[in-house]
Parts: sequence; C-alpha cells; structure tokens
Amino acid sequence: MEECLKLKNVNCIDDSGNMYLHAQFPKGISNFRMVLFKIFKLPKNALEGENCIRITVGTNSTIENIEILKYTDENTKKAIQDVFKIKELNTWKSARIYGIPVKEQFEISIFITHK
Repeated sequence: MEECLKLKNVNCIDDSGNMYLHAQFPKGISNFRMVLFKIFKLPKNALEGENCIRITVGTNSTIENIEILKYTDENTKKAIQDVFKIKELNTWKSARIYGIPVKEQFEISIFITHK
C-alpha cells in the first residue's frame, strides 16, 4: 500500500482488512450451537459417544450440505440429519473473499453422555 501511495495519478485501494470473512450465523457461532442443542431431539436408547458433522455453508447464504463423519448409532444419525432441515438453523451469511461469496466448511461435534 505504501508503494502505491508514492505513485502519481493512481487510485490505491486498501482491501487488506476485507480479504476474508467467515460464514456468519446471527449472533455468532455460539448462538448456532445454542439453537442446535435447543431443538435437537435425542433419540431414545441413543448410544454414548461423539457424533461429528461437517457443515458446508454455500454461496447463497444457506447450508448447502451436511456430512456426518462419525455417529454413535443409526437413530442418532437420522436425528442429526432431521435437525439440519429446520429453518432456524439455516439463517447463515456466506463467507466472502474480497466481497465475493464463497463456500465454507466447518466441523462440530455432538457428544452424548448418559447421567
């Protein structure tokens, strides 16, 4: 940027602060987790353990894909697939690079323990 400013008759644009913006859920990712766990219905007889999910937020500001990487049992897998069809979880803003919408993936885990 400094070199550009030294030149004459040149427009200089400082976009270093706007290069990359992650996908955003209203009130942040912690709110996404709160909404998810509030509406997630744990199946009866669910097995203990970790369920790992990869989420893709597409360029049109919606969840484009969920991939269940690890699950404890088939009923829990189905419950996870169902919960991501609910409208409240699909209120994202796409990630952006230089203002252009791009896909972004992230992973979350749902741990099941019995008390």
